[in-house]
Amino acid sequence: MTVDLAPGPVEQTHEERQQIVKRVLGDLERRLGDRLVAIAAYGSYARGSDGPFSDIELLTIVAGEGIDQSLEWVYGANKIEINFQSRDMFEADLLNTEEEDWAIWKGAYLDLVCLAGDPTVFDGARERLLSPPEAEFDDLVAMLAIVVFELVGKVRNAVARGDVQALPILAFEVAYRIALLLGAYHRQCYTTGTSVFPEASELKSHPGGFDDLVRRVQAGDLVDSTGVAAAIEAAWSGLAVWMTAQGIDWGARVGWPLDDLSSDWPD
Repeated sequence: MTVDLAPGPVEQTHEERQQIVKRVLGDLERRLGDRLVAIAAYGSYARGSDGPFSDIELLTIVAGEGIDQSLEWVYGANKIEINFQSRDMFEADLLNTEEEDWAIWKGAYLDLVCLAGDPTVFDGARERLLSPPEAEFDDLVAMLAIVVFELVGKVRNAVARGDVQALPILAFEVAYRIALLLGAYHRQCYTTGTSVFPEASELKSHPGGFDDLVRRVQAGDLVDSTGVAAAIEAAWSGLAVWMTAQGIDWGARVGWPLDDLSSDWPD
């Protein structure tokens, strides 16, 4: 089958996507047979909020162990992504707090709608997703704060070199990473990648300077390099104060951890 990508995504209704999904389910059931455990939709299609150009995202649980693969293709009008996981990998993924984009990608597990197979596989997914201990989320917050620290270093390099063209993308990156950090701290998954900033700004607690930086990024107010650099610095200062106020320990990510390593590390 040859697909012309030149037109880009083509407008479709939710009902038209349902017919595509019906075809996919039939193909998966035939190909996987007894290996198929369950299939769920996630994302905007599962929520029923898909727009005219939205894609289709499916999670397929298969029998076996250690299986974690994806298949992604353009079928003509739009794109389909199918994630294949064995049940052990699905459970492990729910409890994993080590990914810096946890607040975006883990949101998929909050919208699961079973379309075929055993629906009990997905029972309690939300509760398990939010069940890791507070210390694990604090470690994720600290990791993201270090990422912001690194980005601020890049901002200061850009200013020192007069490389002001780098500041707009760095402003976005700093605001985006702080938003991910806030999602992890509040154990809040964002609805979509495009809703990160407005949803982060509505969270109960966030650092000083963050709202102004987000405003600049969303409005495209990134031409004044002096103002952009100052907004990034204010957001960093606000983040450092906020971290202290929340009692978040930076842990082994600051200081000199080499002094504390065992003699057989790395093993």
